[in-house]
Amino acid sequence: MYVIGLAPHIAHVDTLERIDYFGQYGKILKTVVNKGNAYNAGGANGPSYSAYITYSTDIETAVAILASDQYPIHDRVIRASYGTTKYCSYYLKDQNCPNRDCLFLHHPGDDDDAFIKDENVSNKNLFNDQQKLAFDFLKKHIEDAVETVNNGIKRAPFKQTLPPLVNIKSKLDNFMKEK
Repeated sequence: MYVIGLAPHIAHVDTLERIDYFGQYGKILKTVVNKGNAYNAGGANGPSYSAYITYSTDIETAVAILASDQYPIHDRVIRASYGTTKYCSYYLKDQNCPNRDCLFLHHPGDDDDAFIKDENVSNKNLFNDQQKLAFDFLKKHIEDAVETVNNGIKRAPFKQTLPPLVNIKSKLDNFMKEK
């Protein structure tokens, strides 16, 4: 997932992966904080940063997007969406990538996840569209989504910094009833 609106004092891998932050939504495999490009650096609240967070399952990712998007924290608003990536140039040349920390894809991506750059770049509603995609995905996998949320609620502490999973549990429970 891709997250923007992170205050400087939380824009650190160890902070973002904590159980009271994004760790409550699932098993995080990798987090990369982008401090090379500050947003609103001259703004009244100072700069904000972005991060890519990779979860172990698509369900955890969708839950994290739904739970954290548009959450106000530290005088900023977090926006969350599915992250995008490109193929590694070594992979495209059928060569071994020498960078073990390479952030690009080294295997075929799922066709359902692909889009042409021009389709999303100018989309003003990108984050809202991503919320709908995450919700639609969870509706298709509702039993697993409810299980993921329930397991996260058991794992997370009483006080979370980011929105707790119980905030989306009622939405998922309502879908279970409708199903």
